[in-house]
Amino acid sequence: MKERFDYFNALCFGSKLPPVQLKLSRARTFLGKCEFKKRRKLFSAKVQYSDFVLRISTSFDLPPAELDDIIIHEMIHYYIAYFGIKDSSAHGPVFRSYMSDINGRYGRHITVSRRVRPMDGEGGRRSPSLRLYFVCVSRFPDGERGVTVCASTRVAYINRMLPRCYNIVEKAWYISDAEIFGLYPRSLKARIYKISQQELDKALESARPL
Repeated sequence: MKERFDYFNALCFGSKLPPVQLKLSRARTFLGKCEFKKRRKLFSAKVQYSDFVLRISTSFDLPPAELDDIIIHEMIHYYIAYFGIKDSSAHGPVFRSYMSDINGRYGRHITVSRRVRPMDGEGGRRSPSLRLYFVCVSRFPDGERGVTVCASTRVAYINRMLPRCYNIVEKAWYISDAEIFGLYPRSLKARIYKISQQELDKALESARPL
């Protein structure tokens, strides 16, 4: 994280950002977060920001390029707050202007929000992005279906562990570019998320067996 912070600080922010606390988190409710304390000066409307921390979640198996985009996203928040630049909201016109400029100049794919929301107590769903997904479709004894989305490096492990962790009667692996699979967390462990048959049939239209 420090290496990437220093690199993008020089590349995108002219090395204007001072060193900041960089911390890893196991949170499944966000991918990245810029935290700070703020207080208003006495007899003044001006707000001061301090104690900045950039947190990145380790609960999602993301490609390096996407992790870099998340780090830059949080660095934009840091830049705006540190220099006291006024914006109408967290992702207001000022934030979007910096984001668009960096995307255009350096070929990045930073988005306004990639936050995740809890799902069935097991993790989160995040905004979809264009990529290939490695997906295991499992069938339970009652006929219900579930999916597991993971990185290619976790396929063998998860394939071995799923029958040990769940009472499933059938499983099949696919590679798909269907955006619906981007809504599921990329599992590091054997986890199954239920999906309706209608959603599954549509999602597998363009999939190919692995």
